[in-house]
Amino acid sequence: MERIKETGSDVIVNLAAGMGGDLVIDPDEPLKHLPGTDLVSGLDCGSLNFGDGSNLYVSTPDMLRRV
Repeated sequence: MERIKETGSDVIVNLAAGMGGDLVIDPDEPLKHLPGTDLVSGLDCGSLNFGDGSNLYVSTPDMLRRV
């Protein structure tokens, strides 16, 4: 970050790596949460898939508004 600041650039860098927000779903029962699910407050704007399994990060607009 110091190097970026030194350039004087007005770029936006999202440093959040997330604290919670992981949702691991059962491939056979998608409404069932599996161990590893830790949905807690955070300010990561977006959702994404992890690997080839059933693990994803969830951050809905309603969650972001609450934070």
